[in-house]
Amino acid sequence: MKRIRDEDVSDEELAREKDGDEQSLPALWATGSSVLGTYQSLLYQGLPLDYYEKYVPQLKAIQVKDVREDAKKHLDLDGMKYVVVGDGKVVLPKLEEMLKNGELGAGDLVKLDADAKPATP
Repeated sequence: MKRIRDEDVSDEELAREKDGDEQSLPALWATGSSVLGTYQSLLYQGLPLDYYEKYVPQLKAIQVKDVREDAKKHLDLDGMKYVVVGDGKVVLPKLEEMLKNGELGAGDLVKLDADAKPATP
């Protein structure tokens, strides 16, 4: 998260993400159920029914500088909460390193057991 706020994404990264977004759109209308779900989503989010007519041109217009500007505007590292699930022996060392390097913002790691109770060392 810190990197996306402080550095530009590469042209390749941006192209991959834009292409993936665009190529996933047909699935929104592949079945009656998905059409209904897309319609409900538009209504729920208060978006106009012609939202997807404008979506692809807007998506294609996104530039590398836009990603960085929006990340700086919307990503508050100190206010973020991360939920990581996995084997502590595997994921904890990397998380502790990231926390030490400031990559996760302010705060501490909270370790919970499988029942969401504080884990004992």
